[in-house]
Amino acid sequence: MNLLTIRRCISALALLLVLSSCDSAVTFEPYAVRHPLNLARVLGPQLTLIGPRDTLQLRVGYEPSSRLNILTNAASGDTVLRGWVNRYRGLYYITQPYTDSVYDVHAARIGRGQVQGLVGTWRQAELLRRAVDDGDYEELISFRDDKKDVLRLRYDAPTLRPFFEMAVDSCPAYRVVELPVPVRRPTAVPRAMAAGLIHSVYPNPAREYAHVQLDSAAARGTLELLDSHGRRVYQTPVQAAEQLTLSLAGRAPGTYVLRVRAGARGTTATQRLVVE
Repeated sequence: MNLLTIRRCISALALLLVLSSCDSAVTFEPYAVRHPLNLARVLGPQLTLIGPRDTLQLRVGYEPSSRLNILTNAASGDTVLRGWVNRYRGLYYITQPYTDSVYDVHAARIGRGQVQGLVGTWRQAELLRRAVDDGDYEELISFRDDKKDVLRLRYDAPTLRPFFEMAVDSCPAYRVVELPVPVRRPTAVPRAMAAGLIHSVYPNPAREYAHVQLDSAAARGTLELLDSHGRRVYQTPVQAAEQLTLSLAGRAPGTYVLRVRAGARGTTATQRLVVE
């Protein structure tokens, strides 16, 4: 291990001691994911993760056409992540395309009946942002605007491998239960209707923005954001585009509801959104 790698490892460890949620994260330039995997073949189509403080019941889906993996919360139907998965030197890397020009990358360790780093991805992004702010990985910076608090990197697996090893080690380990506990479906949201107009909402929980993937039938309709009291706090028309990016800047943490009203069909679909 060379001196630069050692320094970066020490820096990453130090960041774990001072991690807070006030910093913005870091994103990546688009890149081609090599040898994307079907995560359902690794984890199975559904699983229960038992952690030190919580239990997660997940469903794992895979889109053969796009080779994207979709993890959903089995209890609420919320999208946990949507991205390509590949493996490099013992870690699984999840690349989520937030937009055509902005990607998110985080790592996970899967094996021996445990999963580590798969969920709670904002922690790794904040650690990486702090590492860059401390002077590491300057050679990977492709765009930076401190006034707008924007930082984008070029993804390089060998360079970032030591960092992601440390970042995954900082994440809680979840024990994998092969036979998931039966989950009662929520009755508040008609899933057949929601699945028809709202394909996915990710990330969820979200912090700065959420991406809403809509069916083409929602065109010429409206997208609304409702607070916990059912009050509309945001509304935007749905044009021909099937993906919308919803800014959550200034939104108080809590549970919101996304409601889509389809203009052509007059139907309505809802999806819960948690803002951290």
